[in-house]
Amino acid sequence: MRERADEPREQDAVVFAWAESDAATFELGDRNWTMSERETPRTVAEVDGAGAVGVRGWDHESVLDVRELWCDGPVLKLRIVGRGAIALDTRTLLESGRGSEA
Repeated sequence: MRERADEPREQDAVVFAWAESDAATFELGDRNWTMSERETPRTVAEVDGAGAVGVRGWDHESVLDVRELWCDGPVLKLRIVGRGAIALDTRTLLESGRGSEA
C-alpha cells in the first residue's frame, strides 16, 4: 500500500486475500534450505489513527481521507472528505470461490 504520511503511524488492517509468495529451495552441503518471500496482503483495507484509509482491491488502490467509518454487515461504509458517503461490499475483495460468513 502506498505511504500515507512521512511519519510512522499505527495502522490496523483487515486482509481479505493473501498474495501467493514464491519460494526457492537450494542445497548447501548436506542440508536443504527453503527461502520464501514474506506473505503480503492481496486485497486489504488499512486504517490509521489520522483518518486515512487505504483500500487495495483486485484492480485498484485508493487512499481516502475518511471522517466516519462504519460497517453494515459485510458492507464497509465511509464518509469521505469532499465526496460524501460511499459503500464497499467487502465480499468483492474475497478470493473467487471463498465463502463468507458475513
